[in-house]
Amino acid sequence: AFREMIDAFVAQKHALGYPYQDSERILNVFDKFCHKHYRQKKVLTRDIGLHWAIRWNSEGRGGHRNRVMVIREFAKFLKSIGQEAFIIPIELTRKPARIVPHIYTQDELHAFFKVIDSLKYCSSSPARHLGCPVYFRLLYCCGLRPAEARQLLVKNFDLDKGIITIIESKGHKDRIVVLQPDVLALCVKYHALVSKIFPVRKYFFPNQNGT
Repeated sequence: AFREMIDAFVAQKHALGYPYQDSERILNVFDKFCHKHYRQKKVLTRDIGLHWAIRWNSEGRGGHRNRVMVIREFAKFLKSIGQEAFIIPIELTRKPARIVPHIYTQDELHAFFKVIDSLKYCSSSPARHLGCPVYFRLLYCCGLRPAEARQLLVKNFDLDKGIITIIESKGHKDRIVVLQPDVLALCVKYHALVSKIFPVRKYFFPNQNGT
């Protein structure tokens, strides 16, 4: 029942210049959740909101808060266009504790990449053993954020010039990352091998389905 309004909400975010990819994914999960549990409901009620706000066993604080905040924003959107909607109280979710980064030692780095480089071919995910070594080296050598690397498209790479274009990064800004020669060589070799598995692919690091 909320599909049309979800689409309108996402369209508004896109019109304002927000990529909204992760939030759109959460909204799609919410749509399926409502279809399963509240198929007859056409209003975002208190029951729906409080049920959605229950923390899942698989969630950390950050994931739970993010999931709740997206639906809070959706409820505010519904109210802004004159529809009734329950806004989940912010008190039902807490900010995750600040994480102190761990600085890896050289021994830890060697051990980590040794494991990554020893991944075997898996028929259910035929490009994983090729992608992981390159993915994690991009994070380490180029300072990419995990989501930035995960969402890279093939068209974001200029392997002739050795550059990556990061689109809509933090603060909705684009930036250029220059690849060092050894990392570039890895990317070129990886791209050639994965192209044999998924000849037509959108993402540089495809999942098991090539998407």
